[in-house]
Amino acid sequence: PTPTPTVGGASCKKAILTITTTYDKVASPDVSGITTGIGYPAKVSIPGSASEATVLARVTNLTGVSGGLFNVGDLDTSVNVGLVSLTSAIPSGSFAKIEFDCAAGQPAPTQGDFTCAPDGSTLLGNPVTLQCSLSLQLQN
Repeated sequence: PTPTPTVGGASCKKAILTITTTYDKVASPDVSGITTGIGYPAKVSIPGSASEATVLARVTNLTGVSGGLFNVGDLDTSVNVGLVSLTSAIPSGSFAKIEFDCAAGQPAPTQGDFTCAPDGSTLLGNPVTLQCSLSLQLQN
């Protein structure tokens, strides 16, 4: 008999999570600070902790903003990704990409296993209402 791939409970090697943050550009044209707190399941991990080089190597800034302060902090069950820009507004849209390792012998994570809590402010420190969405791509 020919083996058939299993859909439910399949495993993975890498889980790539893309974070999108959106806001009302008319109401808040000068967003200069965004942080996202990403909760993640024990099925995935990032090598290292806090802001070690191994953690920083797994997170990519997708905003197109250069010259700002982009930083990451991994707490082993959540990761905080932040960007502060003093020279240009941070655009609404793609924010960051995180590459997780999948745990061996565990079922692959689902998008619902991850949570996102965004926070934002203007150059003057006024709060901005942000929406955060996640998309997950698994690699074997």
